[in-house]
Amino acid sequence: MQAPDVSLGVALYDYLPNIVFVIGIYFVISSIRRDINKFHYVLILIASVFVFLAGMSKATWKLIIAMADTDIRILGDIQFPLMGIGFFIIFYVLLMVLLKKGGGESSLNAIGIASSKKIFLPMMILGGLGTTICLILLSLRRKATAAVIFFALDVLMTTSMGYVGSKFNLTSNYAVFLEQTLNVSSRIIWAIGCYFLWKKSKPINASTS
Repeated sequence: MQAPDVSLGVALYDYLPNIVFVIGIYFVISSIRRDINKFHYVLILIASVFVFLAGMSKATWKLIIAMADTDIRILGDIQFPLMGIGFFIIFYVLLMVLLKKGGGESSLNAIGIASSKKIFLPMMILGGLGTTICLILLSLRRKATAAVIFFALDVLMTTSMGYVGSKFNLTSNYAVFLEQTLNVSSRIIWAIGCYFLWKKSKPINASTS
């Protein structure tokens, strides 16, 4: 990964998606809390921490470049294994909810960790897309129409980010700003969808308590 040429403002801007992710994943976990057992609950918490740390690591990498013109490459590279594994596990837990296996015993094989974009970028994309698709299906099941709309928009935004990544050299300050703006917008749309799913799930959770 080539070090981006970013300004201080753009580097700080990259912290925003992490804050939005925390809000969104809170609503997701609250929505499915009664559908999963303790193992899956702990698993999705750990996975969420992985995704959060991945985003913070990438933002900190850019911040150090902007402030000290120093490329600490490990901070940029570690996002791929952390986010890849994190989103894939979140996808797994949501899939178990959809398959109504949240109450059963499950286990995951150990996953080897290596800072390799080629290995973990596909996992990150599949896990992120799979997570959103599971949330769409869960929203349909719970008749959360607004959530379905926002999650569908998030899929479109994610696709747009892939297009931008393939067409632009994401090393200039403008290109990084554009990519981060799409990322922030996607995260906000995703978090709003999570909120509407949580809102629709509140009566269900209350009736089973």
